[in-house]
Amino acid sequence: MIIAQDISENIKIREFLRDKIAKFGILTSKVIEKNKENDEKGVYQDYYEYSEQIGRSASNRILALNRGEKEKY
Repeated sequence: MIIAQDISENIKIREFLRDKIAKFGILTSKVIEKNKENDEKGVYQDYYEYSEQIGRSASNRILALNRGEKEKY
């Protein structure tokens, strides 16, 4: 059976994984070197080499990382 299907159909598995990811998961980012020069104002400079435990990540940092990814930094 497909693991993703098990996860989506079983609330206990989802709760278990959500808890483990929040406790032990690490959010990391790294700049794409060829696109680094496009960040002239250094808006995403704090996230060029970034790592943080997921459970401690503030929503504004996650949103900034999402914007940087969308803009291909």
